Amino acid sequence: MRVIVAGNDEHRGHEVVARIQEESGPESAHFLFLDLASLSSVRSFVRNFEATALPLHLLINNAGVMLDPSGNTKDGFERHVGVNFLGHFLLTSLLLPALRASGHQGRKSRVITVCSSTHWVGQADVARLLGQR
Repeated sequence: MRVIVAGNDEHRGHEVVARIQEESGPESAHFLFLDLASLSSVRSFVRNFEATALPLHLLINNAGVMLDPSGNTKDGFERHVGVNFLGHFLLTSLLLPALRASGHQGRKSRVITVCSSTHWVGQADVARLLGQR
């Protein structure tokens, strides 16, 4: 089994890869840069992943921002929507062919999306979420 660690902090990503490799061997984990706040970065990540020719049996969407007042993504969307939803949606959509190709009868590939219960504490201004304000 191989693990692709994706993230926008290369230093932390390589630290995680090193810990996995200590336990499981040098080919067990690799880091690929991914900034979910940039749709072009998501597309680039998918191209880089496809270039590895590795199968994709499990995709875990586990990145997110919470209570981050930093504004909009590079694509003009409110940061929470861009990172927590649009980035994951595009990533999963673009990786569906790899997921389908890697699964087989009796052992299909899986997608797991992790989220928090933070949505219960606020109200949504839809125009702002879509970057219109």
